[in-house]
Amino acid sequence: MDSTVPSRTARAAAIHRAGFDPTRRTFFTWLGVVPYLTRAAVLEHLAFMSGLAGGAHVVFDYADPPESYAAKERGAHAQLAERVAKLGEGFVTYFDPTDLAQQLTRLGYSHVDDLGPVEIRRRYVPQLAGPVQTRGGHVMHARTLARCASSRVTT
Repeated sequence: MDSTVPSRTARAAAIHRAGFDPTRRTFFTWLGVVPYLTRAAVLEHLAFMSGLAGGAHVVFDYADPPESYAAKERGAHAQLAERVAKLGEGFVTYFDPTDLAQQLTRLGYSHVDDLGPVEIRRRYVPQLAGPVQTRGGHVMHARTLARCASSRVTT
């Protein structure tokens, strides 16, 4: 495990002290977080979330690996990566969408909905002119089902 990631026991104890109840359905939003964590940290946190007895939803963003971009898109990404690195927030982790979906399923997520660049633009900014990037940022929604009999919500 990545040394920067608290153990599941330590993480559970810390959020329990803050009043968190793992038997209640939980929603996590991780927008603007995943690219800056190590792959090990991301997967460890996702595993923790998927193991919560009450079930969980998580929404997070991530990007395709730069080597999967077309040349022009790769150049634009390299410029962005350089800019954020200069600010002290360099990109650390990228995911292949198919691999990530498989990993989430293995972790116990029963629903995985990945909006890639084409779908994001179609849904949220269809009025934009010009070509649509096929590689780039994604928004992922994954959820687990409740595992405990006392939970009222199971979807």
